[in-house]
Amino acid sequence: LTQMTRRRAPVARSMEAKTQAKNTGAAAAAALRSKTSKCLVLRKKGRKSGGINVRAKRSSMEGRRRGIDRSRCPDSRLPLPRANEQNNDGVSTSVETEEEKVQASISPEFQTRSAIIRAGSLAVAAGSLYVGIFRTKAYRYLSLQGLLTEFGNMMPGSKKGNDNYQEFEKAIEEFEKAGRGVQVPEFQKGLTWFNSAPLSMSKDLKGKVVILDFWTYCCINCMHVLPELRKLEEDFAGKPFAVVGVHSAKFDNEKDDDAIRNAIVRYDVQHPAVNDQEMSMWRSLGINSWPSLLVVTPNGKVLARFAGEGHYEDLKDVISAALNYYGDRNELSNTPLKESLEKNKDTRLLNSPLRYPGKIAVDKMNKRLFIADSGNHRIVVCKYDGTFIEEIGCGLPCLNDGTFMESGFNSPQGLAYDESSNTLYVADTENHAFRSIDLSQKKVKTLLGDGTRGFDLTGGKSLSDQKLNSPWDLCLSKDRSAVYIAMAGQHQIWSYDKALGLGSVYSGNGYERNYNSGYPATTSWAQPSGLSLSSSGNTMYVADSESSSVRSLDLTSGSSNAEAGGDPGFADNLFAFGDKDGKGAAVRLQHPLAVCAAGDETVYIADSYNHKIKVLDTKTDSVKTLAGSDSAGYKDGELASCMLSEPAGLAICEDDKALLIADTNNFLIRKLDLASNTMSTLDLSSIPRPNMEKPQEEEKASDLKIPPGATLVTMNIGTSTEGTVDLQVNLPEEFHYTKGAKSSYEVNTFKSSGLVDSSLKFDRYDGPLSQSSEVVKLRYNRAQNGSPEVALVNMKIFYCKEESACAVHFVTFKLDFGAVGSDSEATTSKETYDVPVPVADDYNFGFQ
Repeated sequence: LTQMTRRRAPVARSMEAKTQAKNTGAAAAAALRSKTSKCLVLRKKGRKSGGINVRAKRSSMEGRRRGIDRSRCPDSRLPLPRANEQNNDGVSTSVETEEEKVQASISPEFQTRSAIIRAGSLAVAAGSLYVGIFRTKAYRYLSLQGLLTEFGNMMPGSKKGNDNYQEFEKAIEEFEKAGRGVQVPEFQKGLTWFNSAPLSMSKDLKGKVVILDFWTYCCINCMHVLPELRKLEEDFAGKPFAVVGVHSAKFDNEKDDDAIRNAIVRYDVQHPAVNDQEMSMWRSLGINSWPSLLVVTPNGKVLARFAGEGHYEDLKDVISAALNYYGDRNELSNTPLKESLEKNKDTRLLNSPLRYPGKIAVDKMNKRLFIADSGNHRIVVCKYDGTFIEEIGCGLPCLNDGTFMESGFNSPQGLAYDESSNTLYVADTENHAFRSIDLSQKKVKTLLGDGTRGFDLTGGKSLSDQKLNSPWDLCLSKDRSAVYIAMAGQHQIWSYDKALGLGSVYSGNGYERNYNSGYPATTSWAQPSGLSLSSSGNTMYVADSESSSVRSLDLTSGSSNAEAGGDPGFADNLFAFGDKDGKGAAVRLQHPLAVCAAGDETVYIADSYNHKIKVLDTKTDSVKTLAGSDSAGYKDGELASCMLSEPAGLAICEDDKALLIADTNNFLIRKLDLASNTMSTLDLSSIPRPNMEKPQEEEKASDLKIPPGATLVTMNIGTSTEGTVDLQVNLPEEFHYTKGAKSSYEVNTFKSSGLVDSSLKFDRYDGPLSQSSEVVKLRYNRAQNGSPEVALVNMKIFYCKEESACAVHFVTFKLDFGAVGSDSEATTSKETYDVPVPVADDYNFGFQ
């Protein structure tokens, strides 16, 4: 807004002064009429005064109502005095002069322009007020200090190709001589730390060159920075250098300690990290974007700032120069930080064969379920009930083509199955690649990407020439001629032409916004993370995670539309999130990661950070909650009370009567029965853990192996030909078996030599567990000449405490039978097992 000051013309106090002022006014009026009359504003003043207000270079608020066009108005002050006359009471009054009348008569155009400017200013003010009232959530990320530091880094940027760090050393020397740099404050007391004990800037980190990484785990750019930081830690291993992650949450769910712990384990973060829940360090140091990296001197001052990703080379040069400079001055301390890695504390890694399962897909004809076992870097194939069929990938993070055992993936996510060619397509996210799996030939092939992140916003290339950027989900076109790719890393949706073998952008200009358009080139997405095609094949639904909305893409015209959530009226507002059912823009979601269309009118939504499954009616644009409670956890049963933890994958099966869910942070696959409105958990115990030595085929490993993470209890049964085995299982006090979770046991037998054709027979081989103090009685008999044999009794125990989330526990009783001896009398063997109480810090499946 143009700002002006109000000035008063001098008052003539004598006839001589009046005459002089009148002459001056006449000359001024003539000048104004010929040059600047259109830019002047005449105001009637109070008694004994008159004047003209023009632009003045001052910051006074007075005069703001009269905006002046700076380009057309002279920077001068020309007084137009007013004639004075006395009234009957002898009081001097001000009357309008001829010059003022002339000036007023020639200014209607300007008066119209002034009214337009005033109206425009009022509209801006009203818009600002609207934003201030209805979009206050974004203000909590505002840092006043950040506005001051936005004008530039304190360190010069390095020249590309400059491998030495002399320039940085010189800059550091000047930095220290000038006494520049903001002092980093101490971390607040009481914050939760991960991978280490609480650290102090003035004690533990003093004497070290430190990178403070301000991140939030929903942010794809923050994820891209982690490998760069990991490489820096390797480059400077054994030196007085440290990385500290300062988690500054965008979403409410990201403030939770357990949610951050899951992200740290999932992304293999091994440096210390702190949950700066109130963003105190963020504001103190003037941070204004994710990710932001600060290089801190051994004395705790901010040396350099970097925003965004892709700064590995500059960071390396700055750190090298800093270590050299401060090392020469004996200001470094190489005392190591004590670490306590979160991944070593997580018992779920032992209790489940899956690790952070992401997307899922189904083969409806053969009733197969495909699971992107992201944390184990493989694809698992099983039946609808969870029975293991095969795995694809060696289990190590790599980019290898070839056979199922030779091939390798790196945190795969999106899956799309083409039944016409029996091919499974894979979005290999951290390999930045698009892969295909020929399930008939059992071969894996890379179609796009070379393992490195690209920044190509148009595409049009093939094979390794076409670099990708964090592909997250896939969707096949109706005619199976193309595969759509959610390119989360650069906020676009791409398509792969199967006939030409080319990948190119389909929709999105690469800007991270929630902007819908009638044209693909002007549409903007915000980290699209889930895709699903309507049954007609004309509409693709998109989980636009960073805008917390569900949007649609018309595949006939290329136009995009808002469906639910987000802020369609303000494209740059990516903070319109929450947990609210309703219609259209009134809906509030929180970082949804998956959608699944069932027909043309129903779309299921994995509202990931709200830990819920919701359903969208596309005819009415209404959304309602279908399953899940207000917090993360694990619980089966009725949909209103069941619990999930950041679900990220959905697939419809069983003739659209069941919805399968990748319950990511619980390491489980859940089944939502749409007929009975209940939630259950698939039995995944037959799925082998990765990198395990596979037994010989005749041993039937899927039937006879000890489940991963199971507690092993060995019993010596003896040499009798018949008898009874009593196994008593006691739940902890106040705990009960989870309703609907199907706690059970199963018995398998084989000879000690490894062959399955055992003579050992039991009266039953499986059964439910339902009592708090369960006694499983197993009667057996053997052949008279029976050789040494073994039986495994595998138990799955789902148990809960009232008003609490639930846990799962596996125990295996190994029954060793010796060769049948001369004494063949019946015997009874007993064993009691007490199920442990879950520990809150080392919870199983979201136990709280």
